[in-house]
Amino acid sequence: MTVEPLRPGDPDRIGGYECVGRLGAGGMGQVFLARAGDGELVALKLIHADLARDPAFRARFAREAEAVRRVSGPYTAPLLDSGEDPRPWLVTAYLRGLSLDLAVRRYGPLNAEATRRLGAALARTLEAMHRAGVVHRDLKPANIMLTVDGPRVVDFGIAGGADAIPHDGEAPIGTPAYMAPELFTGEPVTQAIDLFALGGVLAFCRTGAAPFRYGPPAERLDPDGRSESVPDDGDAALSALINACLDEDPARRPSPEQLAAALSRSRDGISGTAWLPPTVGRDIVARTRSAPAVPVPRDARGPRRRRVLLRVAETGAAALAGVAMVRLVTDEPTPQAPLLWVARTTVVTPDEFGPVLGDGLLLLDRTVVTASGAARLDLCCLDTATGRYRWRRPIDPFDRQDGGLLASPEGIWIRTRRGLHEVDPAGGAVRWSRQRAFPGPAPSTARGGGLVFDISAAAGSGDNGTVHAHEAGTGRVVWERRIDGRPVSPVVEKGVVYVVSVSARDGWLRVHALDAAGGRARWISGSGDDQVTGTDGPASRDTDATLRVAGDTVYVSVEGRLLDALDVRTGAARWRTRPRPRTGEKPAEPVPGAAMPVVDGSTLFLGTGDGLLHAFDTRDGHRRWAVPTGAPPHAVGAFRRRPTPAVGHGLVFVRGAESIRALRADDGTVRWEHRTGPSAGEPLLAGGTLHIPGKREVTSHDPVSGRILQRLDLRPHTRYPAAVLAGREALYVLAGVDAVIAVGLPS
Repeated sequence: MTVEPLRPGDPDRIGGYECVGRLGAGGMGQVFLARAGDGELVALKLIHADLARDPAFRARFAREAEAVRRVSGPYTAPLLDSGEDPRPWLVTAYLRGLSLDLAVRRYGPLNAEATRRLGAALARTLEAMHRAGVVHRDLKPANIMLTVDGPRVVDFGIAGGADAIPHDGEAPIGTPAYMAPELFTGEPVTQAIDLFALGGVLAFCRTGAAPFRYGPPAERLDPDGRSESVPDDGDAALSALINACLDEDPARRPSPEQLAAALSRSRDGISGTAWLPPTVGRDIVARTRSAPAVPVPRDARGPRRRRVLLRVAETGAAALAGVAMVRLVTDEPTPQAPLLWVARTTVVTPDEFGPVLGDGLLLLDRTVVTASGAARLDLCCLDTATGRYRWRRPIDPFDRQDGGLLASPEGIWIRTRRGLHEVDPAGGAVRWSRQRAFPGPAPSTARGGGLVFDISAAAGSGDNGTVHAHEAGTGRVVWERRIDGRPVSPVVEKGVVYVVSVSARDGWLRVHALDAAGGRARWISGSGDDQVTGTDGPASRDTDATLRVAGDTVYVSVEGRLLDALDVRTGAARWRTRPRPRTGEKPAEPVPGAAMPVVDGSTLFLGTGDGLLHAFDTRDGHRRWAVPTGAPPHAVGAFRRRPTPAVGHGLVFVRGAESIRALRADDGTVRWEHRTGPSAGEPLLAGGTLHIPGKREVTSHDPVSGRILQRLDLRPHTRYPAAVLAGREALYVLAGVDAVIAVGLPS
């Protein structure tokens, strides 16, 4: 486990323990590596100050600390000490070894016998905890340590006992992939939630992945409720036990005693590492023998940084449970980002965050998980002024990878692979729906002139498709037009609908320019002798393409292999170019995915899958320059990932593997660079400021100089900025998957 140096403002001593480093942080508090009076290293958790100010929390903390002291057994990390000065804290043994999560991800799934033995040990641990009145509530692979003395369950009990089981109106807390469905549905919640989580842990042991990506969707279960992802490997009884733990009905889940008896093939316990794969055992022993690297003392590292704590105001049901304080760390003269509100979500991915629609922020939130139906996906609207939910609307489940969302003040249109729906922006009511399959790789719609345009596979047509024009508000079909080839993407610009289509049989790709009002074809590229957009050789059935209209030209990008410029009036070819790969390197295989062309003045910018950013002269297609962005190559397949550089102030802003670079638009040289870490999201240019998601923070920069204007730090809450959106007066940050933070834009 990595030990970080203490930060300015961290305590030197708590109780009789000397703090020597930081082990991490969570929604409840910070965890320090500390040294007891006898020199033994321990893990000390200090509760967040805002929680400590709640008298009810302090009273519950004291009761549950006493209850946890009574939990004993060979598979727990015992509570060694606790206190309430300067605020509630507790001490457990510092365990050296390997978390189950890291062990399986690094070395692969466990065999059936090892899973049985671990499951029996964990079931006995739950038996002891429940007997003492303690509910773990967050049992998951990351909270199970594998040590030379056997497995140990950590991070349990405190503020998570029976009193902490959520009641009506309270947001459930935990890790969604291991959370029981009753935590979301409003059904009675009991200690059986730990058995559901244990079933998920055992499924993870056998498969190397959580049984449910965002929560337990039913499509992962067959009609008998059996998880198809858990192999039998000759041990069907083990698979049956895992599925029994994952039963939607808590009454049908086994008790810890029943589970331990069913999993155990002997009365022997589990200790040491011999029951694990040899590679895992060797890693655990090596980690145990190596002493933790204690960081350099704080006083030896120079002047302290100023740290500002901002309280988060109550926001009713939208308040973020467990993140009631956001810590903004500033280095003078960088000011802190002004915090506006924090809202709680359940599971929102970056592709499902946004857009901002007037004074509403839209997002797709997975909320209800059952074994009898798919995980419920809600379209939600947050008030951008307060963070409160205005409305929630259940919709057909889909990932943004397999669907699209288009929003305007007149309506919200949701395109899944199975149908098109229009939703009222004011209250979330569904106005109309059309059931039709989408033929291309990435379902999407377009709008313009009071109409909504959709595409589908023409019935019995093989490769052909149909374009549909609906009246917004009523869904009435105004016109339909059949087109040759499988449609890829519709774009509406100045009364014209542009649709790209591809023929897998004949190996061509075309652009159709249709009159938006009546569907008449103004022109079709690639027809007759003017085939200008065809690919060289057979086209994939799912060939990806993007289209951008700028001025009097239509630019079409085909999987990074081909870039065409067509006359917007006639469809005639103006020029064609083929982005060349890096010198001495072969193109990424398979062919890189399509990127979105960006036009600024007389220059067109295009990112390609080999990690290059190209700049072309819009007049003749001549490549002015091409530079590596630092981003790793990516291949076709993730059709929704379309590299789109932000352009402004004579600069182009691109994301590399671990940094954001500002490149001069005229020659591609680096003007400035900001290190972000490999998990950074895309930069956003809004309000005259460049906003950069880093590994644990969001920084706002002067786009020309790169100077940081403000910083929002999420490290104390072990969250990361997954996506950033901007409204008229605020920046909205998706922190992890379960929090939305609104901060003011730099003045």
